[in-house]
Amino acid sequence: MPQMPKYEELHTDTVDGYFDEGTRILRVTYQGVLTPDTTRDVYAWIGRLIASANGNIHLALGSIYDFRAVRQFDSHTLSTAQKNSTKINRDAELRYHPVALVVRNRYQYEYVRLTMKITPQEERKRIVYTIEEAEDFIKHFCEKYREFIPGLP
Repeated sequence: MPQMPKYEELHTDTVDGYFDEGTRILRVTYQGVLTPDTTRDVYAWIGRLIASANGNIHLALGSIYDFRAVRQFDSHTLSTAQKNSTKINRDAELRYHPVALVVRNRYQYEYVRLTMKITPQEERKRIVYTIEEAEDFIKHFCEKYREFIPGLP
């Protein structure tokens, strides 16, 4: 009998997300047209994950958001991301939670770069082109801030 995931997963037509317990990385993959509804779904799901971990955001060592399969960004997505990002940053201490944003091309890079300006913690966010770069960024960030991240192996 297959084992059920311990943490809620997110699966819609435009996004898939899960917490990888082996690497302790939150992994989100977008596809198609990225809309405000998709953005709201992801932030609501993250809120539920934080609640299910009793507020322990350090359970996840980092997050990877993969935009490579996105064909288009809805024009209202940026403002929705800004509102939701501000709220989650206010409600959870994310200073030592690295975020890697994986893009395919210059268009995606520029759109995601604009979105990254939402919060002041730019050092913890990085735009990359591969999952390997994303994982390396999270690993090195966690090593750099080891003393501030409880529960590191």
